[in-house]
Parts: sequence; C-alpha cells; structure tokens
Amino acid sequence: MLVIGLCFVVYISTREALIFLLCLFLGWLFDIGAGVCERVTTWWIGLLVGSVLFNAGALYRRKRVRVLKVLCSFPSSLDATRKRKKVLKGVQSLVKR
Repeated sequence: MLVIGLCFVVYISTREALIFLLCLFLGWLFDIGAGVCERVTTWWIGLLVGSVLFNAGALYRRKRVRVLKVLCSFPSSLDATRKRKKVLKGVQSLVKR
C-alpha cells in the first residue's frame, strides 16, 4: 500500500496527495484491531470514508461560492453602493467649500 501511496504522491497534485494520504491514515485507523482477513476491507472503508469527507467539503465550498456570487450580483446592492458613493461625493464637495 505504501508503494501505491508514493506513486500517487508523484503523479498528482499536492492537495490531492494529502487527501490520499489522509485516506490511507483513516484506513490504518480502521485497521487497528482487525484480523488478517479483514484488513483489506478496512482499508477500503477508510478510503471510502476519506473520499466522502473530501467530496462533502468540496460540495460545501461550491455551494458557498454560488451563494456569495448570487448575493453579490443583486442590482439592489449595487444601487445601494452607488448611492453611498454619490452621498460621500456630495459630502466631500460640501466639506471642500
């Protein structure tokens, strides 16, 4: 398993390599106390849990970015900032007089 992990570290990006190593670590944690026949199964369970956690985090980030994009694209918020800028310019012109 270590050789496979090292191959993945070489061929994929750093972030994905760290995720893969996390999955291997989770597999090792599930491996504690398992019998010889059950070890392969526990490694796969660890990899599955790690990939589910990674995908859930990625989904959360995508949803959050989408919500922020929608909130930033509202015309009312843009109009409000334009009005604030106009008011500030008016106040600054009054102060200069």
